[in-house]
Amino acid sequence: MSRFLSILLWVILLCNCVYGQSGKIDSLTTIWNDPVQPDSVRYEAGHSLLMMQFRENLDTARALGVKLLQFAQTKNNRKWEATAHKLIGNSYAIQGNFKEALLSFQKSHALNEQLKDKKALATTFSNIGTVYYELGNYTESLKNLLAGLKLSEELGDKPGLSRVTNNLGNVYIDLKNDQKALEYYNYSLKIKEELGNKFALSHTYNNIGLVHSNLGNHDLAIENLSKSAALAEEVGDKKALTRAYSNMADEYNRQKNFKKALEIINDAISVKTEISDMDGLAPAYLYRGQTQLGFGNYLAAKNDCRKSLDLAQQMGAYLLQKEACECLSSAWEGLGNMTRSLDYFKQAAIVRDSIFSQQKTREITQQEMQYQFEKQQLADSIAFHKQKAEQELQFEKDLNRQQNLLNLVIFGGLGFLIIGAIYWRSRQKSKKLVQERNVVNRLRQVDQLKDQFLANTSHELRTPLNGIIGLTESLKDGAAGNLPPKAIENLEMIANSGKRLSHLVNDILDFSKL
Repeated sequence: MSRFLSILLWVILLCNCVYGQSGKIDSLTTIWNDPVQPDSVRYEAGHSLLMMQFRENLDTARALGVKLLQFAQTKNNRKWEATAHKLIGNSYAIQGNFKEALLSFQKSHALNEQLKDKKALATTFSNIGTVYYELGNYTESLKNLLAGLKLSEELGDKPGLSRVTNNLGNVYIDLKNDQKALEYYNYSLKIKEELGNKFALSHTYNNIGLVHSNLGNHDLAIENLSKSAALAEEVGDKKALTRAYSNMADEYNRQKNFKKALEIINDAISVKTEISDMDGLAPAYLYRGQTQLGFGNYLAAKNDCRKSLDLAQQMGAYLLQKEACECLSSAWEGLGNMTRSLDYFKQAAIVRDSIFSQQKTREITQQEMQYQFEKQQLADSIAFHKQKAEQELQFEKDLNRQQNLLNLVIFGGLGFLIIGAIYWRSRQKSKKLVQERNVVNRLRQVDQLKDQFLANTSHELRTPLNGIIGLTESLKDGAAGNLPPKAIENLEMIANSGKRLSHLVNDILDFSKL
């Protein structure tokens, strides 16, 4: 949970500049509450005011987030509405109310899906995955974080990639898969180095140091934790500095280098006291008490572990209480007071039972959440298959309608072509028949002209021929006196030829009358 809180706080701080608090807040409040101002100006003022209040009072920030949400809904602006839901979810997550945070993030995610805003979807995937991680639902956590990773890679969103890969590392740490965690932490580290984000680099080096500690790589663990401390000191992030100091002290304790561990943990406690980091002081006092036990300084160990126990009880941190009681039991045993040692041993056992009960309650809650999730998945699956069946049925209807239309077009086209062909052939036959009739009529006209010509010609020939024959016959009979035989012979020849020609003309006239 501490890793998630530090990441969210970093995101909030990164998105805001350092303002002159009172004057800036008053100015933004005036703009936000002024209905005369344009909607976009009012929204931006409300958004900036909310981000400033994140660092002051989370309940106040959330109350403003609800007002910002109502404003966005009134203006029917889904992008503003999605952002408001996300900010409300952030406020719940920082306070550890992960169920409410999950609901807000899911509402933001649904709106971003409607808007098809891939960058915002990548962020909400990461937020939802991180909340599922805090709730112990690692399956859903990985599912959402990997979806966020895919979108961030697709968009080339390096800040988003650096966050989601760091969160994936956190999940694999809890799943005891240190190699996979190291892979994602190194991926996150590479991107943060490219971005030059020293604030975030400090946290990543710290996480990588813890992984190497789990893997037994002492030198690499100290190297990365030292880098984390140096960067935290450079950017002035004292909480990150003390966190790195505490983890380094723990690593030196494991190596039995109690002198170095004590030196570093003293520095951590000094800084935590300076910044009033009460949550961080409880484990720091415990680490120093455990280190004093290693030195055999039982009285100093008792005092530090007592301080750790008091702070842990105020925080309600049962695991710290258990370890502090175990430390006190060992310290009193070292001091020779077995009664007090046994009292703290029993107290540690009671706290251990409380932790066990809490774990069981958490497991039941997780199982209940898993059941609800699977139930929702089943409902979604039924709805999906129903919708899919309806879509398939509609698709088949559309396909049949299209097929019928296609058949109609094809057969209609074929029918039109056939009718067209028949009509064309009929027209061609009609044209041919007309042409034939015209030819026949023309032939008839020509025939009539021929007959007329023959008749006229025959009549024109017959009259002179009859005259020639008659004149020849008269001359031959002596109408002009006696003629020599040779002349009579010639006249007979002329008469015979005229008669033959007259017969021929008569035949022509007879033929023309047929």
